[in-house]
Amino acid sequence: MRVLILAHGHPAFSTGGGEQAAHALYARLLERDDVAPVLVARAPRSAIGHDASFGAFQASPTEILADPPEQDHFSLESTQFAVLEAMVEQLLQRFRPDLVHIEHLAYWSIDIVELLARAGVPIVLTLHEFLLICHHDGQMIKTGGRLCSAESPAACAACFPHHSAGEFYLRKRMILQRLAPIARFVSPSAFLADRFVAWGLDRARITVIDNPLSPDVIAQGNAPDRGVADDADRPAIRVGFFGQVNPYKGLDVLLGAVSQIPKPLRASLSVGIHGANFDAQGSDFRAKIAALLEANADVVANEGRYANGDVVALMRQYDWIVVPSIWWENSPS
Repeated sequence: MRVLILAHGHPAFSTGGGEQAAHALYARLLERDDVAPVLVARAPRSAIGHDASFGAFQASPTEILADPPEQDHFSLESTQFAVLEAMVEQLLQRFRPDLVHIEHLAYWSIDIVELLARAGVPIVLTLHEFLLICHHDGQMIKTGGRLCSAESPAACAACFPHHSAGEFYLRKRMILQRLAPIARFVSPSAFLADRFVAWGLDRARITVIDNPLSPDVIAQGNAPDRGVADDADRPAIRVGFFGQVNPYKGLDVLLGAVSQIPKPLRASLSVGIHGANFDAQGSDFRAKIAALLEANADVVANEGRYANGDVVALMRQYDWIVVPSIWWENSPS
């Protein structure tokens, strides 16, 4: 079976969980004799290295970088349908897939479903967050900061008053209609699947499968844990944070909690921050995090970006891994 995987990013250039999951799926399918996978991942034009819309990643014939046009943030439709249409035609002619697995609609847009359906190709779509439901970056967090339990035209318009309740009603109806050709949805958690069923998807079309891990990460996880060498000077409690540094992952919540630890107890604690994309955040958030890091410099070490292949070894340096996210994380649950 020839499987074409469409991703909104490549781990070499973007460190999000969806990008990692797409590449891990590709790597796992490569191990099978009955599947011939091809990964097509969105990447910046500079990574492709020329003016064409596609380029091979490290000269691989089955790991392709692509530069699809952007999509409209509200409707999720492509801003350049004709360009996207031409790109899809090239992909189908070149790889002739028996199945297309869309790991994320970002950049590929919801129009990709229509183009693939028109060609008669079966489609699978992974639901990585709530982008189809929520205009607030798919996070289900109200613009005032509170968690949102359920969408409605009125509630969405209250968050984004420059769009009317009628526009949000039509947005939902349009998206549900455009998703009709998809044969199967994959949800990484039952919680996320339940949210999409409540929103309007047919439960019979959703399969709950946790995000895959790459073969390298699995091998590391199965290796014996040698532990960390005893050191009389090391803190008694070591806490690690792993994830993107953005307002939704709750790093400010963690650092705020560390700030409240009394001075006599601080010598027994160390916190390591492993994350990327801090520079891409808004100035207010960057200033807030910078101030918290400075205030907790005696306890917190900002280790920066990490390679996914190193994550197991890095996590084994800590006693606890903290996930202080303020949004409904998509997995595990």
